[in-house]
Amino acid sequence: MEVLWKDILAKQPHRASAEWDRKHPITIELLRSNVLHGEVLDLGCGLGTRTYLAQETGGARVTGIDSSLYALRVASRNFGLRFVCGDLLSMPFQANAFDNGYMLATIEHIVDTRKLLLEACRVIKPGGKLFVSVTDRNYHGHSTHVHTFTSSTLLEVLRRARLQLLTIRVRVHIIFALVEVPEGA
Repeated sequence: MEVLWKDILAKQPHRASAEWDRKHPITIELLRSNVLHGEVLDLGCGLGTRTYLAQETGGARVTGIDSSLYALRVASRNFGLRFVCGDLLSMPFQANAFDNGYMLATIEHIVDTRKLLLEACRVIKPGGKLFVSVTDRNYHGHSTHVHTFTSSTLLEVLRRARLQLLTIRVRVHIIFALVEVPEGA
């Protein structure tokens, strides 16, 4: 992922700016969601722009986690928030450490989606919400995607992880789902 982030910033330096993400449909939907209160985890935060924007809305203390040390260095330099370098399949957080979480354009990059979602359930309190976004049918054709999702296949993955679906919809080639972490997950 280090090479990927360096390549993205070399070709699109504006991606390290919150202004680009502020206008993006994923950010708009995140800011409208009801996950931005209490202790919130940004799973796969990348350059941290949405971590910053989520915290900026007020009412939430947001922690970002990503496996790319390069991306997190950029995030820390630009935004100075709480960023943790770690594996999303084995996060360095205690159980029930977060009230809510969000995973934006991340799940399609992770081979073991069930393990990813179970780990998210471990660190998010029962009754907490998880907001998930993913491109519909790999619309952008990104080469690092190991999964291609439709709303039906994403729904199946979420159900296999025993998450309780609250909403799912497609907007501008992006699938948005809001789920609740069940008791005993």
